[in-house]
Amino acid sequence: MSLVGVNSHLWSDLADMQNYLRPYRCAEGKPYWVVAITLRTEDLERKSRAIGRESWPRDPESNPDSIQGDWVLVGYDVTSVWSETMITGRLGPEPEDIAKLTRELNNYGLFPSMEKADEFKTRWDTAFPDDAPHLVYGIWRVEEARYRPR
Repeated sequence: MSLVGVNSHLWSDLADMQNYLRPYRCAEGKPYWVVAITLRTEDLERKSRAIGRESWPRDPESNPDSIQGDWVLVGYDVTSVWSETMITGRLGPEPEDIAKLTRELNNYGLFPSMEKADEFKTRWDTAFPDDAPHLVYGIWRVEEARYRPR
């Protein structure tokens, strides 16, 4: 298995993950998505400078190593450099300019564009400097499948 970093639910090789999931697929099962998570190179470098190379992702190499043409953008989210949990969708009291941005989230609770997520990240860094720097990551639907529990 080629799992990545402390988040054992992330895989660095899409084919390995799909092979692992193959026995669980069926035509009539519950739907699920296989997703890819992307992190901008500049954000990966910011995270590495802030907390060191031993943090997630420990092995930023992946296969495939770029977004594929048939992947569908689900949206962009923002996370703290100290955590892989999302910020959007679980916010408490916040300045009005940040709250305005979160009203633009799509049906999945994500920003529809990198520009909006980056604007949110910049404002969040200013409003909450103790948690900075924040990072933007993308979520892409690779495929939809169905599974049956074993």
